[in-house]
Amino acid sequence: MVRRPPITTFAPYFRTEFFDADSPDSLIYVYALFALTFVVRPLGSWLFGRLADTRGRQRALVAAVTLMSAGSVALVLAPTERAVGAWAAVILVVVRLLQGIATGGEYAAATVLLSESGTWGHREFFPSFQAATIVGGLVIAQACLLVPLLVSDRAGTSEWGWRVAFVAGGVAGVA
Repeated sequence: MVRRPPITTFAPYFRTEFFDADSPDSLIYVYALFALTFVVRPLGSWLFGRLADTRGRQRALVAAVTLMSAGSVALVLAPTERAVGAWAAVILVVVRLLQGIATGGEYAAATVLLSESGTWGHREFFPSFQAATIVGGLVIAQACLLVPLLVSDRAGTSEWGWRVAFVAGGVAGVA
């Protein structure tokens, strides 16, 4: 299962790049968006569950991962608030909602596919790897943020460095 960088890790950069950096509420907007992605996950489970039932679990999982990866690439290419104003926030909201839907589909499809892939007597063991990838994804996201912080200053990380993690997430999804 492909893990995207969590928005919470990059909240300070999303706050300054997609919202008015001078607004005291900009960080609240980022966390509200994070919460909103959880609200749409059941929709993703339903949509991709229907796809899995009609077209197959593997196809549903590939579609969810593709949508997630496309969202990561869209964030890499997304313009900042300084370039397009409030439209940057609109782009971020749309991308994150689509990624929330993809997460709902990805999680359910991966769990079922891993369970069905397990050998007899070990079916519960294979899906446990999914939980491990969540923690692994968080560690990788932190490392993807650490690299730009080590090779650049905070301004450089805010300007371009945070996007490196989303490039990695997009490439991982394609792989």
